[in-house]
Amino acid sequence: RRALCRRTKRVASWGGESTLSEGRGPRETAHVRPGRRIRRGHAPRTVRTHRRAAHSCVACAGGSASESPPSPTAVGSAMASVQQYLSVLAGAQSGANADAQRAAAQMQIELKNGDPRNAINLCMQLIARGQPLEARHFGYGVLQHVVTRRWSQFTQHERQELAKLVYDKLSECGTVPTSETPEPFMIKSKAATLMAEVVRQEGAAMWSSIMPEMAAGACSDSPVRAELSALVMRYVAEDVAVYNSDIIGGRMKELLYGLTSTLPQALQAMYRLLEVHFSAAMNAAAGGNTPVAKAHAAAVSAALSAAAVYGEWAPLAPLMRSGVLDACCQLLSSGADISFRAQACEVLRHVAHRRRGDTVNSAIASGAAGVAGGKNGTSRSDPAALAAADADDAAREAAADAAAVVVGLEGMCRGLGIAAQRVLAAAPAGVGSEEAEYARRLTETVATVAANHVQVISDEGLRAAFLEALLGLTKHPRLDVLAAAIPAWPGLLRAMGAELPGTFVRPDKAIGSG
Repeated sequence: RRALCRRTKRVASWGGESTLSEGRGPRETAHVRPGRRIRRGHAPRTVRTHRRAAHSCVACAGGSASESPPSPTAVGSAMASVQQYLSVLAGAQSGANADAQRAAAQMQIELKNGDPRNAINLCMQLIARGQPLEARHFGYGVLQHVVTRRWSQFTQHERQELAKLVYDKLSECGTVPTSETPEPFMIKSKAATLMAEVVRQEGAAMWSSIMPEMAAGACSDSPVRAELSALVMRYVAEDVAVYNSDIIGGRMKELLYGLTSTLPQALQAMYRLLEVHFSAAMNAAAGGNTPVAKAHAAAVSAALSAAAVYGEWAPLAPLMRSGVLDACCQLLSSGADISFRAQACEVLRHVAHRRRGDTVNSAIASGAAGVAGGKNGTSRSDPAALAAADADDAAREAAADAAAVVVGLEGMCRGLGIAAQRVLAAAPAGVGSEEAEYARRLTETVATVAANHVQVISDEGLRAAFLEALLGLTKHPRLDVLAAAIPAWPGLLRAMGAELPGTFVRPDKAIGSG
């Protein structure tokens, strides 16, 4: 097995003769982030910022972009190594072949701990389309380890080459001819995970450079390309804004700035994806074209998953303006498929648990729906006048954000109220069914909106209808639905002036009552 990890002088790998330098660097000691999710995604075209580095590498292991071709001996040695790996991995799929499983585990350890350049050269051949699924899974796992733990051992030029290779592999997932079998979801997941990790390591410049392509892919009519683009946006956001315990200092600030600066593009792309591919999925299903309907449904599911991640951290005002929450409310109130309704409810649940922010609350409390223009008649040379004008601009911006948040919350109340009426009108779902879980999650979302945000709804009729829907859910025959609805009422009653005890006190039993 040690022979498998020996590096030949020239290998058929990233394209002809490898441009990566020989040698080993110090091993990384960083740890993998806790709670890391499995991810998936796509990048449809070439990374603009890395086009100049592409002359020395190719997307697949079969081509050559270097000046001198590899020697036949080197090619034969590399292919023999790949064949040995494929043989061992195929044998490891049998539960009874313990020796092959141990050999596969040992090979993975040797690849991860050896020269990362050797690992990349071999794994780029293992993940090529046409290889067995277990070999591609193995290759992507090693590549993710190399990017996560060994990135600092590469030079800047090598990092650009590797980023270009990863991007091209993502592009292959979305450009499979319609006559061929599409890539399985596991491969798309692994490819997106790898792309997200490259963005995390390279920084905001990489994400800003590929974001236009991601947005264009999400807005395209191709369901596969739209799905992959949405998944990449989801997992980059997860890596930076959610699973960020090992990102510190200025790098964290840079990544968050890059993610926030592309927020309008990402949200608009998600909304467009939901608008186009939900209708396409419904039309294909109605026409009996099941494969096409599943492809469009997968794109919708990917967009909703991405929206749920953005709903955890994105500022509320741009989130409300994007239309993504309106689309989720439409899915809830239209009686769509249970999988769509469950995911849309999850997006709204994340938003319902969010705080509105002190600036927005102050603007709502002061009723500053429209601040009078403060620039008229001010002297641009007067510092006091300029300061007052700047303060007015800030007040206008806060008032506009507050108005957008209130409008968005009103839309959520309407959509959730209609969805609650549908749940109450339907027969109680069976225990453990998807409909039963959906009813519980919907009730939790309605109760959270009532407890946290209903007081800012200025429309009295809408507020009364929403609370009526919550009251109906409180009468639901299922106990798990009741348990989700009841906690909202004490706070609501106190806000309306009712005097309630801090805790429930059981009255003493009457004498002789047993």
